[in-house]
Amino acid sequence: MEKRAWGIFAGLLLSWLSATSQSFFAPEVLLNVQGIPAQKQTDLQSLQRQIESMLASYAPEVEVALRPKQPIHIQLSLSVAQSVGDEYNGHLDIALYRPVYGEDEERPLVLFHEQNVAFTFDPLASPTFLGADIPDSNLLKMIYYYATLGAMYYYDSFSLYGGTPFLNYLELRSSFFEAGWRDNSGMTNALFSSKLSPAIYLPELQTKWGSYFRELWYLYHREGLDSSLPTAYNKVLTVVLQGLRQLKENDSSTSFLTLFIDSKEKDLSAHFKTHQGSLEVGNTRSLVEELFPSIVFSR
Repeated sequence: MEKRAWGIFAGLLLSWLSATSQSFFAPEVLLNVQGIPAQKQTDLQSLQRQIESMLASYAPEVEVALRPKQPIHIQLSLSVAQSVGDEYNGHLDIALYRPVYGEDEERPLVLFHEQNVAFTFDPLASPTFLGADIPDSNLLKMIYYYATLGAMYYYDSFSLYGGTPFLNYLELRSSFFEAGWRDNSGMTNALFSSKLSPAIYLPELQTKWGSYFRELWYLYHREGLDSSLPTAYNKVLTVVLQGLRQLKENDSSTSFLTLFIDSKEKDLSAHFKTHQGSLEVGNTRSLVEELFPSIVFSR
């Protein structure tokens, strides 16, 4: 099946992906710093430029057969809530977008959220990264990690296990990236922990359930979202939700369910609104609400 998936990937998506030397990402970076002193706001403009530069020059040592013909749209929002000296604390949101086959539009692919991100920043210090180099700053390590994890899910959405080279890259450097989840003293603290941090999430991805989730991810995008058949999306969505129910039955605390609903809630909401009178779609909506009790869609 994997060989067949690669054939589909190479044959149908050549208009999107090709071996080029252009930028891998098209970054859009927003810093919300209105709650801190004016001088700190000015200082952090340099951080915004560093993040943009890092993502624009992103070039990890990952071997993939094809590269995006158009750079992958990645949005990053960092809301800084506190500042003391050169120490800051805030919230980080990262979103990657994906083109839909046969349509002139892109949809949210995957969303990552990090709360209570503690980091230091000196506007006079020069950044220590270029292209394939991984940054020394803990904050930039976290961003680089999520950008690479997003690249894995981007490739997985076009080809079964297509993002494995990115996963292998992160695995080999897991302990290095884990520094992004340490506080300013260098100590790992529960306050700064996350289910998606390298030490927790990468081992989970390497389990059979992690592989199963990646299969469901591929199925959702290639057989559902990209299909030209009007009824395909809901049918595939139902199959994916049933698979997610198996994941939940195995481990109700798994992060895969949260990642899926965070990333796809907008897609699901639009689908259910468009097909409000359909009994079949109504049954699918009920399955979503069963899996995710905190999510309620308008009827």
